[in-house]
Amino acid sequence: MTGIGTLIKAIRVEKKLTVSEACESICSERFMYMIENNNRIPSAEIIKKLGERFELNIYDYLDLIGFKCPVNSKNLIDHSRNVKLTRNYRALENLTDQMEKLDDRFKEPLCYELVGNHVFLELFFKKKPQLAYKKIEESLLRIVNVNIDWIVNNNHFVNDYYYMMFMNYMFIYYRTTGHDQKARDILNYLWRVLHKSKHDKKFEMLYVSIVINYLYDHIFIYKSINHESELDSLLEFQMKTNQLNRVFFTYFLLSGHYYNENKIEKAKEYFKLMIAAGMSVSDQMQFQDLIDGLDPSFVNDIYPNRTFDILF
Repeated sequence: MTGIGTLIKAIRVEKKLTVSEACESICSERFMYMIENNNRIPSAEIIKKLGERFELNIYDYLDLIGFKCPVNSKNLIDHSRNVKLTRNYRALENLTDQMEKLDDRFKEPLCYELVGNHVFLELFFKKKPQLAYKKIEESLLRIVNVNIDWIVNNNHFVNDYYYMMFMNYMFIYYRTTGHDQKARDILNYLWRVLHKSKHDKKFEMLYVSIVINYLYDHIFIYKSINHESELDSLLEFQMKTNQLNRVFFTYFLLSGHYYNENKIEKAKEYFKLMIAAGMSVSDQMQFQDLIDGLDPSFVNDIYPNRTFDILF
């Protein structure tokens, strides 16, 4: 844990605690100074107690060793990831502006989160995919120093959240610009490698996104069947990891799955669940995107002779 003393000092200063206030009843001031100067490595017990004093888990901040403001930076990073899930573009723009004012903005992982925010906004909000592509490619080269085709063809996997995030954005870029084969290759690659890390907490949200994209392709583009177990596993994983904001999309996939199997009553049942779950999410932008993209013939086959408005 090289540099953990530097992290502890930064958190203490950010929390506006003196050395004596931070270490009271935990260790001596002299020992605290030695910890903060990286002359002594604190025991797990001391780290735990200091974390309780700081009201956080110090181990959650190990990626931010060397940051001037690790607590604020991590809060902004976590908030950024959650805001991207809701596709609240204005909120993400405001959040990105805050992040760009930090002294730590050029350090990893904050710099990658900032680039990711810009890529997200350019792909989904500003509709400038070529600018997004350039930033994605530059970031991937910085992380692994090899091109995208090599990564996909060699099943190259790095246990890094931002590496996988940028690969996912590359899939979205190819899909939105009509490069279907390249998009398919990257999506298949992501499907394969993320199964290795789905139980790693940092990949949970990304894993759900990839599985949703993968199953959407197979259900609505290839019209394939026999995805019931995969969909049940996805739903169970979302419930287990409290990712309820996208459950409506899984219900939609289940509806499409049963529609392909000509089980119209089951398809109708899950379509109703999709509507109910989508209407209950706090930010409905992503749900509205789904509604706007629905195939009218699919809806009419499930609800014959009815307009879509009746569903609401």
